[in-house]
Amino acid sequence: MGIIADRRKVMTVKVISPDGQIGGKCKKDRNLTSLEFRPGSYTGYTEQRLEQQLAEVLKRLAKGYEQAWEQILAEAGRRPIKDPAQVDQEVWKKYLTELPNITVAGAGPNKNIRFKTRGMTEYKCKLADGVVGRLSEYEFAEQAMQASADLMRKFNLEMMLLKDECWGLGVPEITRERLRRKKERSASA
Repeated sequence: MGIIADRRKVMTVKVISPDGQIGGKCKKDRNLTSLEFRPGSYTGYTEQRLEQQLAEVLKRLAKGYEQAWEQILAEAGRRPIKDPAQVDQEVWKKYLTELPNITVAGAGPNKNIRFKTRGMTEYKCKLADGVVGRLSEYEFAEQAMQASADLMRKFNLEMMLLKDECWGLGVPEITRERLRRKKERSASA
């Protein structure tokens, strides 16, 4: 493997919530792979305060991921292109313009924990009423990781569809239509 693949394979990003009570970790696929609370802190949260802290953990993980990715590219003598003004090809301008606007939502089991992102830079978290009292700390962390995985799966799907629009990857129209209908149903739910 090359330097980029080797470094990405072992990439790990760790962050702490703004209040210092929650630790989060992600790896190369950006999924939340670990969520840990300082001893005794989980049951002290209200849903609203925990929503704010979790949204910030995801935002910090995304920023840390981007920084780690840029460092890996720099070590290989490359740099990421993010600004549409840096490219001449219209197809790249379209991709770089639309990528930060991809908006998706992901949920864990029973929709106890839901995450939403716009362009992997803005995050929101919504917790079901009473979830802190119903779920143990372990169950909550597991469901948060499942919600993150669902969010990333949907983001990656939307990114693939954008790439198909730009470069013609060959996604069948029937698949696009099925996904569009599914998206409309979930938006109205």
